[in-house]
Amino acid sequence: MAEVDKLNLAPNTATQVVVGQRVVAEINCVPECSGCRNYHERAQHPGRTALGIFGSDGAFAEFVAVPIENIHMVPEALTDDQAMFAEPLAAACQISQQIHIQSSDRCAVVGTGKLGVLIAQVLSNMGGVVTAAGRREANFAFLQAQGITTALVSDLLDQKLLFDVVVDCTGNEEGFATALALTRPTGTLVLKSTFAGKTSADLTQVVVNEIKLVGSRYVVPFPLHLFPC
Repeated sequence: MAEVDKLNLAPNTATQVVVGQRVVAEINCVPECSGCRNYHERAQHPGRTALGIFGSDGAFAEFVAVPIENIHMVPEALTDDQAMFAEPLAAACQISQQIHIQSSDRCAVVGTGKLGVLIAQVLSNMGGVVTAAGRREANFAFLQAQGITTALVSDLLDQKLLFDVVVDCTGNEEGFATALALTRPTGTLVLKSTFAGKTSADLTQVVVNEIKLVGSRYVVPFPLHLFPC
């Protein structure tokens, strides 16, 4: 979350952003001449850079410059602490743009870090029957207070429970195997983990069980007023 200090706009650029306004920014920056028509194209543009990740400076400096197209205004009803979750919340909400969750779907979120906590809440708001699974119980209290079922990953594996939709947001190589083991035949496995190195994946199990793999990342901040943290 930041406050606009200065605008440097090309002539005839239309914007509602004004100096002094609280804003958040998308992390994907694309060349001005790219001609991308929507956020999905911009997020996957081959010439894009990403703030603080590659090709563009991060936002820990006192000032940071981003394209005006990246700016989203923060509603007055949200605090700064809530608004700073815009990027991870967008990553969580991206799942809702990729798959349809039915009220009867049993969903498991593997990993109960910050992103996992957000994803569990989003899937619950989408109508799914959600279980958040982690290795430690330290993060369970908040999820339980939101009415979300929690479980240790080891317990789910021991009980051989299977789910219609499983989201891996563990951030480690083992997470894929764990999530795959929890996905029922013909179910959907959503991959959120990114980390250095390669994953040893049992793709034969994916083929035999006809499991749908969905790669899911960040596209554009979801309307922030719908999911205040």
